[in-house]
Amino acid sequence: AETARDLSVAAEQQERTAQALELVAEHFERLEQGVDVADSREQLRQMEQQQQLAEQSNEQFATAEELSAMAGQDAQELMQQLEEELQRNPAMQAALSEISRSTLEDAQESLQYAAEDEQNLQRANERADEAFQQKKKDLVEDLRALASQASQLSSTLVAQAAQAAQSGQSPEAQQQFTEAQQKLNQAVAAANTAREEQLLSDLANAAQETKQAIEQAAGALRQAKQQTAIRKDQEIHADDKARQAAKQDFEKRRQQLTDQQKRNAQNDIRQADAAKQRADQGVRNAENQLQNARRQVEQAQNNLNRKPEDAGLQQQLAQRQANQNIEEQRVERAKAQQQRAEQQQQQARQRSDEINQKPNPPLDKLNPATQLADQYADEGIRTAEQLQERARNLAEATGFGSELAPPTNQLAAAEERQQLVTEDLHDVAADVARAARHERRLNNPVAAEPLQQTAADVEQVAANESRSAEQQLEQAADEARAAEGDAATQQPPQPRQNAQALQAQQSVATSESAIRNQAAQLEAVIAPLLAAAEAAAAQNFGEGTEPSAAAGQTPPADPTASDPGAPADAAGQPGEQPQSGTPQNGQPPNGPPQVPAGNFTAQELARGQRLARTLDELDRLQAATQQAALAQNGEQPTNPAAVQPSALQTLAQAARQQQAQLANARQQARQQAVAALTEGATESADTPADTGAPTEFEVASVNRQENTQWGRLRDKAAEDLTKERSEAVSEAYRKSVETYFRVLSERSRSQQK
Repeated sequence: AETARDLSVAAEQQERTAQALELVAEHFERLEQGVDVADSREQLRQMEQQQQLAEQSNEQFATAEELSAMAGQDAQELMQQLEEELQRNPAMQAALSEISRSTLEDAQESLQYAAEDEQNLQRANERADEAFQQKKKDLVEDLRALASQASQLSSTLVAQAAQAAQSGQSPEAQQQFTEAQQKLNQAVAAANTAREEQLLSDLANAAQETKQAIEQAAGALRQAKQQTAIRKDQEIHADDKARQAAKQDFEKRRQQLTDQQKRNAQNDIRQADAAKQRADQGVRNAENQLQNARRQVEQAQNNLNRKPEDAGLQQQLAQRQANQNIEEQRVERAKAQQQRAEQQQQQARQRSDEINQKPNPPLDKLNPATQLADQYADEGIRTAEQLQERARNLAEATGFGSELAPPTNQLAAAEERQQLVTEDLHDVAADVARAARHERRLNNPVAAEPLQQTAADVEQVAANESRSAEQQLEQAADEARAAEGDAATQQPPQPRQNAQALQAQQSVATSESAIRNQAAQLEAVIAPLLAAAEAAAAQNFGEGTEPSAAAGQTPPADPTASDPGAPADAAGQPGEQPQSGTPQNGQPPNGPPQVPAGNFTAQELARGQRLARTLDELDRLQAATQQAALAQNGEQPTNPAAVQPSALQTLAQAARQQQAQLANARQQARQQAVAALTEGATESADTPADTGAPTEFEVASVNRQENTQWGRLRDKAAEDLTKERSEAVSEAYRKSVETYFRVLSERSRSQQK
């Protein structure tokens, strides 16, 4: 039966070849006679399309048959066969290496996302606590106000002092003033980074950086003062007239600066007054809300008095009493804001009074410019010390982290999110471990060993830090729920305990730090792999690989290209000789494969990718089965062969679907091939071919001087050159055309004799 089928296939192939030769001969005879060739050209195109469809169908049938064969094998046996095939199939090696790199890149990205999730979880915990969030907001506002005053000090007083020191020929003082400016600007930048949505720890760092920068600025101003105190009594002018002119000039500059400071002070007062008005309105709004809450409690109490046994009314009263407690806390916070705004208002007026009362003694020293710089240094030191004290207080004010007490619903939601993070970490560990096994199969122990260690480390983070955060969040939710339970039973309010919430927040922070460390570790491990892949791609590009080769088509130098009997997927078949670049002993090359994709045919690439994906999926499923077995009460892992039903189910399904679809496609292809021989096209010979979608085949003139095979017809016809058409001629049809040209050549030589 097998022999009969082969004979039938051979007969069909011979018939198609004869039909193709007849069409080609008829087409060129029409060209020689100057007859319209539109019909014959269209028939040739349709024939080529059907020929390619048949070839693709055959290739896909082979794929389906191979998948079907795999699906029927034992999983362990299939894994062994795939690993053996990997040793002798460079295309499969390249595909598996690409799968490994892609898996590792995805794993690293997942670790980064997990770390961000941990930080977002901490922010959500802080944001859910209204009192805690209000303190953070106050801290940010204070840092911004401090930054504004430090900026004014830098851009006005200290800047003018540096200019005066320069005019007074005091370079040492000028240098110190410039350094003070730089430190003040650093303080401004650090304070302005503060955002209320940041973690308290980040705000504490910003406050600490601001304090240190202001302290350094104050130190630089003190050193500048030492220099100006000496230089202001040194004569630098040629005569009294020059010194008097300098005196008047710098006194005028001083007055201009004083006027600017007064304007700034008035602006600060206006802003403080507006803030005080907003705070007053906030208190009124909060008190109104509290009155409404009290009326609702009174109404609920009256309803319950009429029906004391009604559980629904009891629950309603408890809920409204809880709302009343919340509104009372909001009133307290609003009044605290009101008091704070009042203090800021008083401070703004006090600064304005100091500026208005600031003395302006005459600049009667021998060096008026340096004398003015000396006065500015005194004023700058006083202002910087005030800012330094405020910055120190703000840094100390960040120590309210122990007050964090998120509500129950937030802690419960955080626990669920933390569980997802733990699951993600388990998945990342499995992916990295699978990539490590692939690198070991590719004979790349330099990458396999650190990857295996990284996978183990990530798994430890999932089992320890992340799991601990889950447990702490669960305990914190129970702690908060217990406090709410007291309110529900109408017991006297109990102080909210938050010890577990604090531990949970710290555990999440620890988990975040551990995840970021693993992300950095993985990045360091995969960097050489990515660099090697990029270098190989760059080398392949630099060698001038032709587009056809890069697209997976057979290069002209490929010996299999001239053999129509060579199987399309012969590369890598068991029992064949190793390909070029593979050791003859069947062992893999040393290190990961860096064979460019352009060195393979499309069939080799497709087969290699298919086998590599199969190996990757089988490895994944086997590892998952083993992990599931280990998770069961100390049971031993199951035999890897037990994964066969789930591991090979995909292969079997794919094989059945592909066989059914392609059987249909082959039948249609045969019918269309026969119809193509009898149907003619209506295209005129004088009308260029459509330049829209590229066609599958075009007959074109042949440059016989090219160092190539005759059958590789150029795909730009003389009568209608288009850039869109760049399809190569199929192998079977190319051989037919080549045979025809050889016959013409022999006939021509015979006639010349």
